[in-house]
Amino acid sequence: MNPEELYRLTDCGRQEETWLFEAELNPEHAVFKGHFPGNPVMPGVCTLRLVRECAAKALCSPVVFSAIKSCKFLSAVVPVAGEKMQVSFSVKENKLQGKAFYQGVQVLKLTAAVRVME
Repeated sequence: MNPEELYRLTDCGRQEETWLFEAELNPEHAVFKGHFPGNPVMPGVCTLRLVRECAAKALCSPVVFSAIKSCKFLSAVVPVAGEKMQVSFSVKENKLQGKAFYQGVQVLKLTAAVRVME
């Protein structure tokens, strides 16, 4: 799966220790045709990939989750053209604390150990 086809990062910024990103979803992507036909929902693994890509951009290096300590999917993401997902996170001592929001609703709460690749 090519993430550039599933979503497009449209904005990023930082407030103190917290990184903020926005990504516009592509509701026409093939993943939505199979998950689920007639009732598309963003797969959780795709949301995690988006967070990981945002962390990599923020840290200017590839990032892997070495352990996911807590991951809660709080609401379904039903893709709508033009709608953006907001991702916010901080990384301290290889620990990522993150959240994702879609249409004003929190959809993800994540605590993960990360490893920055060199």
